[in-house]
Amino acid sequence: MKYIFILLLLLSTACQHRYAYRNETTYIMDTIIVSKEKFDTAFFFANADELLDYRNTLEDGTLIKMTAGREEFVEWISPSDSYYANVKIFYRPSGVIKEEGKAFVKGGWCSGIWKFYHTNGRLVKTIDYDGPFKFTIDDVLKYCKKNGWEIGKGHFAHSDVDIRREVFEGKGTWALWVPRVEHEIYLDGDTGKETGRKYMPLVY
Repeated sequence: MKYIFILLLLLSTACQHRYAYRNETTYIMDTIIVSKEKFDTAFFFANADELLDYRNTLEDGTLIKMTAGREEFVEWISPSDSYYANVKIFYRPSGVIKEEGKAFVKGGWCSGIWKFYHTNGRLVKTIDYDGPFKFTIDDVLKYCKKNGWEIGKGHFAHSDVDIRREVFEGKGTWALWVPRVEHEIYLDGDTGKETGRKYMPLVY
């Protein structure tokens, strides 16, 4: 998937591997849509630390992170009551919006429809990262609940499972690492049927 975090630890956590999933549903825009949104560079440079990293936790537990790479600014907002973070990537130094979408917090992958913009702010395409998965994340969450595994919302909440997903030759697969049972469990992206397990013990 187009993972944002190759230059930033933030991105690694946010939408890891944007470029790993090549079989999403992609739409090339045939209408002109231009976004005027820009990164608040003045606020960022006034409040970021020496590593160009800004973090703030609101009273309700929402985490706000901003960081800067060589060519991009990244904004990551993780509400305490949601499984998802809102992620925006901006061109540096102009601050013009480059990409935006949601990332599943307890796994770090891009979810739903992401929008991609030209350096002039024009929307050039959208990608639906959920396309290869008929067995949806909601189905996965129900599967986890059925097995008694808790998936916390927000950045700070505890989770019993690390949820990842992969696409290979158009075929989606869910990978659930459950430290409690010391296995990674694989589910078919279409049917949700368990296709295998791999022993993955905790290392202390």
